[in-house]
Amino acid sequence: MQKEIRRRSFRAFLCLVLIGSLTLPSLGQNKVIVDNSDWNVISTEHFHIHYTAKSEPLVPFAAQYLEEAYRIVTARLAMPIPKKIPFFLFATHNRFEENNIADVDEGTGGVTEAFKNRLSVYNDGSLFWLKHVIFHEFVHVVQFETLYGGFWKSVRLLKSPFYPMWFTEGQAEYETEELDRGTEDLYLRDAAASQRLYPLSALHGFSHMRPHEVTLAYKQGAAAVRFLDQEYGGENSRLLLKLMKEDIGLTSLVMELTRQDFAVFEKRYLEYLSDYYACQTEGLEEPEAYGRRLTPSDILPVFNTSPAISPDGRFLAYLTDRHGTRELVLYDFQEQSHRILAGREWRKLENIQAEGRAISFSPDGRTLAFVGEKRQRDFLYLYDIKRDRLRQVRTPFEQIRSPAFHPALPRLAVVGMSRGFNDLYEISTEGGVLRRLTNSLTDESDPMYSPDGRTLIFSEEAVAPELHEHGPERNLAALSLTERSADPVPLTDMPGSETAPVFTPDGRSIVFVAGPSSISNLYRLDPANGRSPAALLAGAVGRVTQLTRVIGGNFTPVLSPRDPSRMVFVSFRKTSQNIYLANPSLMDPSVSLAELPAQPSSRNWSTLDPTATEENTAPPTEPVIAQRPTAPARSAAGERPTAPADPLHRVPGTAAGRDLFTGDPREYRFHASTDLFFPLLFYSTEGGLFVGGFWQWSDYLGNHGLQTTTEYASGDDSLDYQIQYQYKAFRPQFFLTSQGQQFYLDFERTARTREYTHALTVSYPFDRFHRLDGTVGTVFRKETYGLFPEFNQEERENLFAASLTRETVIGRYLAVTSGNRSQYTYRAARPVFGGDLSYQTHVFELHQFTPTGREGTVAVRWLSGLSEGRNPQSFRLGGSDRLRGYSRFGAANEASRFTIANLEWRPLLTYINYNGWFLFPDVSLKALYGALFTDIGYGWARSE
Repeated sequence: MQKEIRRRSFRAFLCLVLIGSLTLPSLGQNKVIVDNSDWNVISTEHFHIHYTAKSEPLVPFAAQYLEEAYRIVTARLAMPIPKKIPFFLFATHNRFEENNIADVDEGTGGVTEAFKNRLSVYNDGSLFWLKHVIFHEFVHVVQFETLYGGFWKSVRLLKSPFYPMWFTEGQAEYETEELDRGTEDLYLRDAAASQRLYPLSALHGFSHMRPHEVTLAYKQGAAAVRFLDQEYGGENSRLLLKLMKEDIGLTSLVMELTRQDFAVFEKRYLEYLSDYYACQTEGLEEPEAYGRRLTPSDILPVFNTSPAISPDGRFLAYLTDRHGTRELVLYDFQEQSHRILAGREWRKLENIQAEGRAISFSPDGRTLAFVGEKRQRDFLYLYDIKRDRLRQVRTPFEQIRSPAFHPALPRLAVVGMSRGFNDLYEISTEGGVLRRLTNSLTDESDPMYSPDGRTLIFSEEAVAPELHEHGPERNLAALSLTERSADPVPLTDMPGSETAPVFTPDGRSIVFVAGPSSISNLYRLDPANGRSPAALLAGAVGRVTQLTRVIGGNFTPVLSPRDPSRMVFVSFRKTSQNIYLANPSLMDPSVSLAELPAQPSSRNWSTLDPTATEENTAPPTEPVIAQRPTAPARSAAGERPTAPADPLHRVPGTAAGRDLFTGDPREYRFHASTDLFFPLLFYSTEGGLFVGGFWQWSDYLGNHGLQTTTEYASGDDSLDYQIQYQYKAFRPQFFLTSQGQQFYLDFERTARTREYTHALTVSYPFDRFHRLDGTVGTVFRKETYGLFPEFNQEERENLFAASLTRETVIGRYLAVTSGNRSQYTYRAARPVFGGDLSYQTHVFELHQFTPTGREGTVAVRWLSGLSEGRNPQSFRLGGSDRLRGYSRFGAANEASRFTIANLEWRPLLTYINYNGWFLFPDVSLKALYGALFTDIGYGWARSE
């Protein structure tokens, strides 16, 4: 009994602390590794930068942003890092998803892990984005060094559950300054206007956040850290981080710094946000003031994005994540009905990309183009609406975005990534490159043809981040397609970013999105003197008119090719994005800026009118003149202009010519170290010496992993150990496991049992949803009875097992609501190589989930198996996970052949929004579910 108590106590202890435990394959989506590029390393003063051939062109930019982050953040937080920091740069998100350093999903931009203080980021083509994610993740490096650095990091890591994420993530966002302030304002302004701000006590962790609210949690944390510094002193956030190293009670530390109770601090912080954004939203409108919502409401936040109108104006296509995964939907304006077209064709498609203008109709209205993923690669997908058929088209790009059909020809304009940078291309419907349109280090997005197909407009980053001290800058540009080597011509240069341009049906004006006051709204660019936008390519200056003023933000305007008064747009409100059909008057060219609803008094019109002064901030009565910027330097067709012969030894931007690197590039060499180490040792006169321990070790790429657990008690001479080695560098993953235990069965120590298992498992994922596992192993069992040696027995089981798994279950929030999972397992033992047992076992399990609305579901399970041979295995029928109401123990509830069916209805009774701090370290109660179920099962043997 004492031995069992010790064993269970130690294992419970391990369950609490083993943050990065290695595990055998289990149910869930698979990681598919298709890229096995070799890694190289180059060092700067403070970093070891790891990169592959595909991410090499980005290394100079990453090096500059890393050293800038080190200089700024370590000075602000007064925490130098004692040794060089490993940094891993991935060329695209698909490559990032394959990494073995830390598991990531579609929404992860960067990761910093505490074991080795490694930071990893991927490139999406935007240098502003790359700089932002590097600054954010480097703040975590400084935090981890402050909180966990020093002797025996494993013990310090035990405190991590007590550190609230609103502070750790909020400080990381706060230190990036203006690099993503527009997103912060968007989410906080929206939440404050809806009285949906979370108290900080509910943001200790983010796993309970509703869909799309994790970003809100990040931004609320940033605002809280900013409030702490600005309201109570500029050093408070830095001091709070240092105090947290020795005291995990953050509430008491905040009280010490602010001289007030944490509840008072929290209340003042929420009042500050409410007042601040009340001023910002004064006079602004709900999106319903500008149009009628087309997408249905939902009890949970949902993103309906990327609208596209068919050429005949009857249909609207858009993307939605209403059912847990992104799906393509077709809306009929006449019938006012929504029909799901694609999104769950798991054999061809695993995820649909929604960045920018993600959908486009072909000129005949029959085909929809969008971009999706399959086996860690981007594909162009063409959906034939008439035939209800999805076709996958391969392209030569590392990443592809924003397909746009030509208005007359069978070709598309796309944003394609090559060697780490985004450029514009024209491709055929078979995926071949017809023409490269741009060739620069500038990130381009949102291409759109003019109605005559002679001009392409798009959005591009205005300047590199190292030349700009504030947030991202994007401007509109136009490119003539009638000239073979024409350079893009800049169209706008407003403060902030201009994105998502689209021509009006007559080709005379451009509607786009801009946020000069940190609020994204719709604007119209009209040519000067009534000329067409084609005149802009010759140097004509246009006029900008603001069309909307909303509380949240408006995005992605789309106009019907045949009806100039029909326009749809996406609006962000109450943490959701919905699609609206604009009021016909919104596109009336006679409506001027002064005729629109009154501007908020806090609006600074000098951000729109370069001639305005601080004293002259009244809204102008005429449309604003769009100032023509200077065209950035570009190259002719061929090599990139800023790529020197030795790119790793020159840094772009203002630091050009300065060598940031401290050595030459070198191949990555295997380097491993301990992640976690927890020894356990105690002695008692009754139980003797007890020794236990856990050790986890891995290399810097995460391809090799070793985990050991041992327990030994001298009092009853018991031993329990487990060793597991994992190799994950390739698509098939290998697991080598050895475990054993030996102990006495009685207090008199006359009966002893031993069992040792050695196994090799290979797991091969076909894609994210399908996987084949194979295991070969041997199990040795021996029982000895000192008083009755005639009962001694031993046996060896040499086994082989194979399992085929499918996992497509989906859940939006708290529970699985749709999809299915199935698994077939074959296991056999043969009397070879000294084996004693002989059997064949087949087990099949199927789960099917059917949604019933409001996050409820009907769940059906069928579990069946049979075992035959000289030594057939027995299956358990009873227990809470099989036949409820029957015991899981006892021969009466076992059989060598069985079948079980479970039917459940799991309705969502009500949502609960309660958070308390009375459980380790806090608890969130989010919903109350019910279950109505019935079980049936039958077990038998061959002779029964």
